Amino acid sequence: MDKPISKHELKEHQEMIKHLLTKGNLVESNNRIIPNFEKIKFKFLKDYSIRGLVNQ
Repeated sequence: MDKPISKHELKEHQEMIKHLLTKGNLVESNNRIIPNFEKIKFKFLKDYSIRGLVNQ
């Protein structure tokens, strides 16, 4: 698992970070930006089977 991102890091990616925060894929906690694992897990993994195949 990656370390959280400080708010001052990655200035060149601020627009994307803001977009992901708005979508709820990232959240702010203790002045850090971290992945919202519950949302990401459901959103991205729901379309795949245990073998990595795309569910129809």
